[in-house]
Amino acid sequence: MEAFYRGGSQLGGSGVLVLPCGAGKTVVGIAAMARLGCATLVLTSNVTSVRQWKRELLDKTELTAEQVGEYTGEAKEVKPVTIATYQILTYRKGKEEPFAHIELFNRRDWGLIVYDEVHLLPAPVFRVTADIQATRRLGLTATLVREDGREEDVFSLIGPKRFELPWKQLEHSGWIASVTCTEVLAPLPAVRRTAYAAAEARRQFRLAGENPAKLDVVQLLLKRHESEPTLVIGQYLEQLRVLIVSKVANFAVDLPDASVAIQVSGSFGSRQEEAQRLGRLLRPKQGGGSAHFYSIVSRDTKEQEFTMKRQLFLVEQGYAYRIVEADALYGDTWAAKPPERADGTARTPIVEAEALDGDTRAAISSERADGAVRTKSQLAPLGAGGKSP
Repeated sequence: MEAFYRGGSQLGGSGVLVLPCGAGKTVVGIAAMARLGCATLVLTSNVTSVRQWKRELLDKTELTAEQVGEYTGEAKEVKPVTIATYQILTYRKGKEEPFAHIELFNRRDWGLIVYDEVHLLPAPVFRVTADIQATRRLGLTATLVREDGREEDVFSLIGPKRFELPWKQLEHSGWIASVTCTEVLAPLPAVRRTAYAAAEARRQFRLAGENPAKLDVVQLLLKRHESEPTLVIGQYLEQLRVLIVSKVANFAVDLPDASVAIQVSGSFGSRQEEAQRLGRLLRPKQGGGSAHFYSIVSRDTKEQEFTMKRQLFLVEQGYAYRIVEADALYGDTWAAKPPERADGTARTPIVEAEALDGDTRAAISSERADGAVRTKSQLAPLGAGGKSP
C-alpha cells in the first residue's frame, strides 16, 4: 500500500501493483479506498467479480449496502463506491455510435479508480475507460502479460509499476499454496489422427483439444484425487462432464477452494490463461498441503507447440512442469485390455496413477521424457499472438 500511496505525495497515488493470484488484490484495493477516503469507481471484468467486490467491501469495511453501487447490465447504481464492468462502460449500439454509459461516469468527480485485471486495459475496446478523469488510479493484476505484446501500454494509461511480488516468494512464506505441475501427453485415437491429418490448422487445434482420450485421463485423475475438491477446466463445454469451468473463469472469479485442477483444453498459446488457471489453486490449503495442476495435451499435434508457449510465464515465475509421456506409462499392474468406446475405437489407458509420482517413469521439472531439456527459448517458438508462424 505504501508503494502506491507514497505518503500522499505527488510521487505516489497512481500506478500498478502486480500480485499473485490469491494474494489479496481485492484487499489491497479496499485498503487504498480506506486510505484515500474518496469517491471510488472499481472496474472489473464480469458481473460475478462485481458481486465479489461488493461482498468483500461490505464484509471488510463499515460501508453499508446503500453506499456501494453496482453498475452492470442488471443494475444501474452510482453511489460513493461504484463497481462496474469494463463491458458496460464501453457498450455502444454500433461502431459509429457514442458509448451509452461512459458520459455519466465522466461527469462524476472520482477520487480513485481501481482497474481490476488491469492487463485487460490495452484492448482497443477497453482503453477508453482510461479517459475517465480521477485524482488517482490503481491498477491490479496477477499476470501483466498480453499475447499482443501491449502490456507496457498499461503504464502509460494508469501509471508506473509501483510494486511486484514474485509468486514463489509468497509460496515460500506460506501465504499461497505450493503447486505441482504435470503435463500429460495423450495420443490421438487412430480415427481422429486421420481426420487431424486432413484438417486445416484451426480445425486441427479443435480436434486436438477435444481428443476423447483426454477423458480417460480425467477419469483416472478424478479417481486418484477423489477426496479432494477438483476443477476441470476447458475451452469446449461439451467435453467437460464434472465441475465445469470454461474460459469464463480465467479472470476475477472466486472459485471454490480447489486443490486439484485438470486442464483439458485452452486458448492457443495464452500464457495469461495458463497462469490464471493455475492461480485458482493458490489459496493456502488446510494443513499446509500442496495443490496439483494437470494439463492434458494431445501428443504430436499443434496443441503441444502452443502448450510450450502457454507455460512460459509460469516457468519464469519458478514453476516446473513434469512431462509424462503416455506410452512410457504402461505398467505391469495394467493387465486388463482397454475397453472399447461406443464408436468401436480403443479406449486407451493413458496414465497409471502410481506412475505420476514415480521418478523412473516421468520426466521431472523441465526435462522431457526423451531426455531433451526444455529451455526458455524452446518455450516460446510461436509469435507474440500465440499463433504458429
